[in-house]
Amino acid sequence: MAILSQAKAWRILMLLVCLFMLAAASYAEDTGAACTISAAPLPDDASGGYRYAMTMACDHAASELHLILIAQPTNISDYWGDADDSPHCSQTGTTCNAEGRLSCLRPGTYQVYAAGWGLFIDTQDPTLRHYHSFDEVLVGGLSVSGIAQLSIDFQAAPGQPDKVQAVVTYTLPQQYYYHWLHAFEFSGNQFFQDVDSPLLPLTGKWTIPVALTPGRTLAVRPGQFCGDDLAPRGTSANLRVTVPQVQSSDYTAVAQILDGSPAESKSGVQPGTPFYAQVPLGLELRLGIQKKGTYIPAKFDLTPATLTGLATPTLYPTNAVLEYGRTVHEPQKTFRGVHLGTQTLTVTPDDSTIRPFILTLGVFDPGALGNTEVQYDPQFVQWGNKRGIPPHVLKGLIRQEGPFEPFEYRYEPLSGTTGDRLIQKKLTELPYASYLLATSTNLPKGALLLDFNAGNAAYTVSDDVSPRGRFFLERTSGPDTVITPHDVCPNACVSARQIFEANDSTHYKQNWSAPAYVGNTDWWDAKHLAMLEFTAQTPTAASFGLMQTMYVRAIELGWETTDGRQNPSLLFDTPANAAIGGGSLAIGTLEFYSAYRACNPPDLSTDPDFTGSAAYQSQIVDALNYYNHGHASRNLSYGDNAWAFSQRYLPSHPLSKIFP
Repeated sequence: MAILSQAKAWRILMLLVCLFMLAAASYAEDTGAACTISAAPLPDDASGGYRYAMTMACDHAASELHLILIAQPTNISDYWGDADDSPHCSQTGTTCNAEGRLSCLRPGTYQVYAAGWGLFIDTQDPTLRHYHSFDEVLVGGLSVSGIAQLSIDFQAAPGQPDKVQAVVTYTLPQQYYYHWLHAFEFSGNQFFQDVDSPLLPLTGKWTIPVALTPGRTLAVRPGQFCGDDLAPRGTSANLRVTVPQVQSSDYTAVAQILDGSPAESKSGVQPGTPFYAQVPLGLELRLGIQKKGTYIPAKFDLTPATLTGLATPTLYPTNAVLEYGRTVHEPQKTFRGVHLGTQTLTVTPDDSTIRPFILTLGVFDPGALGNTEVQYDPQFVQWGNKRGIPPHVLKGLIRQEGPFEPFEYRYEPLSGTTGDRLIQKKLTELPYASYLLATSTNLPKGALLLDFNAGNAAYTVSDDVSPRGRFFLERTSGPDTVITPHDVCPNACVSARQIFEANDSTHYKQNWSAPAYVGNTDWWDAKHLAMLEFTAQTPTAASFGLMQTMYVRAIELGWETTDGRQNPSLLFDTPANAAIGGGSLAIGTLEFYSAYRACNPPDLSTDPDFTGSAAYQSQIVDALNYYNHGHASRNLSYGDNAWAFSQRYLPSHPLSKIFP
C-alpha cells in the first residue's frame, strides 16, 4: 500500500508508547495476532468534526487495543489530517468498539482509513505482552467544504447608551471542532474580555453577550483547537474589527409570519438606515415599527420588485409581496410573499417628526411544504413562484384532484367540452388528427402518435396509447379482460361505449355517470349509450399528470414542447418531459392563471389591492372553483376543499428568520 510509508511515524510513536507502559511487564514483537478492523461514518453531531464508529475484532486476547482514523488528502500530498485522539479499549478482551472523530481538516477531498494496534497477552506467560500493529483499512471518501465565513454587525447595547453589542453572522462548516465561536476585546497589548459561544449549528447568528467599548478591537474566530490552519488571520474566518460608535435608538421592528410562528424583533433600527426582513414564499407577514414598545401608525409604500424565475404570463408580475390595504395607514401591515425576490418598503410614520424607515422585504424558498408527501415540493415551489401561486395552494389543488401521481391519467368519454364527445368533432383538425387512433370510419392512425407497443400482446412501454391498457372490455366469450395493443381498428375497434359500460361502476370504477359529474343526465339509458358509439380516442380525450391537465385545455392554451411536439404522453410529469417544457405543472399552472383572471372582475392579477387576508383567500377559492369547472359559483365545495388541503401543506421553514 502506497500510504504505508507515510504512516510509519504514528506507528513508531505508538510503539514507543507501548515500550514505556507497564514497566513491570515484558514485551515482544509478534506477528501471530490477527485482527479485523472496520469503520463506518456516523451522523454529524453538534460538537463538529466527522464521526466514525470503529470496530476491531481479534483472535487473541489483548490487555489493550487501540484504533485510529487517518485522513489522506487526494489533493495535498504532504498533509495528513488525523483523529482528535486515539480511541482505545484498555480492558482485557478480543474486541474494541470505539468512536473516532476527524477534525482540523483543510478544505479538500480525502480518503479515510482506519488502523489499529494492540498489546496481546501471551498464551503461555500472562506477564508477557506482544505488540502488533495492523495495516490501514480504507473506509471511504470524505469531502470537506471551505473555511468559516464570518461577518459582524453592530447595534446599540440594550440599556447601555455608551456601549455597543455585536451580532456575528456565520457559516461554520462541520470540520470545525468544537463547533463554537470565540470572541475577545482588546486594545493594543491590553486585553479586556473574552467569551465563547455555545455549540452552534452550521449557519446562523450569534449575539455576543457582552457590551463592547467603541474604539477597541473585537476579534472573532472559530473556537476550535486547530490553530490557524482553519482560521488564518485576514480571512473571513478570523476577523478583527474596530468597534464603531452606534447611535442608540428607541425603535424596534417587530414582525410575525402568520402561520402560528412567534413574533420576532430587530432592535435599534434607525430612520433612514436600511435593514432587511424576509418571508417564505406563499406565507403572510405582519410587520410594524415600535417606539419604546408602542406601534407607530404609518403609511407603507412598496417600490417595484426585483424578481427571479418568473414565467410568462404570471400573476403579480411586479410584486415580490402583496400589501393588503395599501392606502390604509396602520400600526402594522400584512404582506403575502408571491414571488422569489426583493422589494423596497418605505414606512412613513404619521408623526412627521419621525423620518421614514427603509427596509428590503425579501421572499425566500420555503423548502418543504408541510411534513408529508414532500417528494414533489421542489417542483411545486418552482411553478408556484413562476406563476404567482402560493406553493402550498398549488399542492392543495393537486391533492384535491387526487393522489400525488406523476402518471395520473383519466379518460373522459362523456364531456362535450374537453372529453371524447368534443374530440369526435375535431378528428380531422390539427393537432388532434396527428395523434389519432384509427377509427371505425376509416380515419388512419395519426402520423405522430407514439405507439411503441403496436402488435405486442400487452402494453409494457409507456407511450401515447398505453394508458388505455388499464381499462377492461366485455369480451364476446370468456371473462372481461384489459385492452391490449391488438384491440385496434379495423378488426377490433374499441368504442367509448364499451369502455364506459365495463369501467363506469365495475372493474376500473371511474364513476363517469355520477351526478357530481353529469347532474341528472342518465348516461345508462339507451339514448345516451347510443351517443357513445364511436372509436374511443383515449390519447387526446384525457387528463394527465399531477395536475390532471386535460389535453384539450393544453392545446387551447398553446402548449407544445421546446422541440415542437404535442404528444399527450408528454404531459406526464417526468424529469425528461419537464426538461423540454412538458409535464402538467407548466400548463396546469397556466390554466389556473387563466381561471384566476376569468373568475372575477376587475383585473386582480397585475397589482391588486386586497383589503385583507380574507379577501385574498376569497379570490383564490373562486379561482380554484373556476379552474375545476369553468364557473366561480358552481360546485362551491371544490375551492374550499382545495384551500383546506393547502393548510396541511404550509411551509415548515424550520431555520428561517424574519431578520436574518
